Amino acid sequence: MSGKYASDDHLEWEKPDWATKKPIKTTETGAAIQSGQNLASDITNAAEVADEKGIGWQKPAWATGGPKLKSTAKGQKLKDGKTDLARPITFPKGKN
Repeated sequence: MSGKYASDDHLEWEKPDWATKKPIKTTETGAAIQSGQNLASDITNAAEVADEKGIGWQKPAWATGGPKLKSTAKGQKLKDGKTDLARPITFPKGKN
């Protein structure tokens, strides 16, 4: 190979601006992460925090023993064992 780029000495380039400038500003959280601090908060006091802040959660009435399903005659027969849910197998006419 001859000419301007015949040797490796001429293969120089400069880094672009985005690679040489500091692209992201430093924050307290970022500095803490870089220093190896643990940013996770404790989860053992979640119930206490919820009570303090008034953000508790309550089960809905249907899950706390509120009104139950109404009983039916068919349901009572099933409980007593007088019937079951199986139906006879039927075939279309001419297919049995």
